[in-house]
Amino acid sequence: MPYSANAPIVVGLGEILFDCLPEGRRLGGAPFNFSRYAQHCGMTAVPVSAVGEDADGDQVKECLHGLDITSRLVRRCPEAPTGLVTVALDADGVPHYTIAEPAAWDFIRPCADLQTITRKAAAVCFGTLAQRNPTSRKTIRDFLDQLRPDCLRVLDLNLRAPYYDREVIEESLKRCGILKVSSEEAPEMLRLLEIPEERWMENLLRACRLQAIVLTRGEQGATFFDRHHRFEVPAATFGPVKDTVCCGDAFTAAFIASRLRGEGYREAMTNAAQLAGKVAAGMVR
Repeated sequence: MPYSANAPIVVGLGEILFDCLPEGRRLGGAPFNFSRYAQHCGMTAVPVSAVGEDADGDQVKECLHGLDITSRLVRRCPEAPTGLVTVALDADGVPHYTIAEPAAWDFIRPCADLQTITRKAAAVCFGTLAQRNPTSRKTIRDFLDQLRPDCLRVLDLNLRAPYYDREVIEESLKRCGILKVSSEEAPEMLRLLEIPEERWMENLLRACRLQAIVLTRGEQGATFFDRHHRFEVPAATFGPVKDTVCCGDAFTAAFIASRLRGEGYREAMTNAAQLAGKVAAGMVR
């Protein structure tokens, strides 16, 4: 599929895998989920990842085609199979993950098309999980270092033990403009970075020269913080929560799409909460 000339190109950079849920398998991984919801929000989504030379890899390609999302930069990897994650939901619908390794997305490598996208991307979303292997870690960092200065870089921290450490978090923070972190992940991030919890947003923003921090807090809504504003947006509720596996990725996609349309931070945060709420209620898949 050719890249659209009419919609901003947004890149989901990292893992694509199958989530093995209690009700069955579902294509996932934060960068894939982000790409799917960015496409839903009217962007041209370009996932960058790797899949195995196996039947699961074939299915990934078919799923992307069915969603009208390009798979040009989802490359085949001979070293490892397509990624699998076992997802168990607790009584509150919160997911817990068992991540197989090695996986094809551990071996994302540079290519000519990847170089081309660095010049075209309007926004990139990336996390820490896909940096667990040195091969993908180098490709991801090199890609981020080559982006245009005006490209919106969002770090969706996505901490998955034991696949992160202080160095990965610090190097990722150096390469992002906006940090999106959940209230569950924030204490662990602060512990590793040795940042006191008091006034942590202000201190982290200044220390890492970030444009903004977005803190998601589940049913309590979300907080936005930059040098000029701090405000809260409530969670959007559209019925009983079915599951929360993709809610954070939908939030990030809607936030970025709003910003690329020129909407202000408050409107972007509200739109993000709305889409996340619809995903939680099963209204948007």
